[in-house]
Amino acid sequence: MNPKTKVAVCLFGQYRTGDYCLPWIREQWGSVDTDYYVGVKTSSTYANLTADSQSSKLSVDEVQQSLYTHVGSRIRHLEVLEEDHLARPGYWHYAPMFASMQRVLYACLIAISKGSQYDWVVLQRTDVLLGPDPSSLTQILPDRPEASSVWTVNGNMPQIYGEARSGGVYDMLLAGSPQAMNLLISGTFEATTNAKTTDWKKFFFTGPNVFLRSCADQANLNLENLRVAVAVVRPGQHLNIPVFQSFEHHRRFWIESHKGMS
Repeated sequence: MNPKTKVAVCLFGQYRTGDYCLPWIREQWGSVDTDYYVGVKTSSTYANLTADSQSSKLSVDEVQQSLYTHVGSRIRHLEVLEEDHLARPGYWHYAPMFASMQRVLYACLIAISKGSQYDWVVLQRTDVLLGPDPSSLTQILPDRPEASSVWTVNGNMPQIYGEARSGGVYDMLLAGSPQAMNLLISGTFEATTNAKTTDWKKFFFTGPNVFLRSCADQANLNLENLRVAVAVVRPGQHLNIPVFQSFEHHRRFWIESHKGMS
């Protein structure tokens, strides 16, 4: 990417280890002109690891302070919720993820409608390192996206067969032009508005990115595979290691300890 490339990074989902990962994320986009739109939750529904459920519950003030500390001067929208109304019995556990994506993207699109201009709009989780070094993404992505394409981690990674089988890992990062991202996420909104548990199971247990690819096909968009490595950072897993030295540790931990993995 050219240093003049304008990027809107929309941080979404469960904040979890965001305070640890934000320096990496800031460095990741540090070589281009970046604004941040934030719509995250303090709660965590990930209960596979006791350490996660015990230590990932932060207050709204703590999350806001962490965000202002690391990317404050570039924040254009900030919303921190304690709960998501979809995180309750009767809703599939991916429903809050898409609601969070849609909410923060909407805030970014409002800014665009009022005159903000971006070459790229990116949806990105706050508990994930994409690498193996922070510059990986800006070295791979072009200065400007093709209007008909969205870039994502496609989920075809044999070492994480469990997650790939249940929908892929596309929620790690989605990136495209404002128009393409609007079309893609509008498709997810339409598909999930009245979805029942049986619908969610159909969406997510038929292979990597099947649901997302269906939404892209309806909008005449192409899904491009981001060829980057993924490290998911969980609370309690040696967060004393400086983040810029920790990628391989967190990548291995996720593969070896994540539920459904081998």
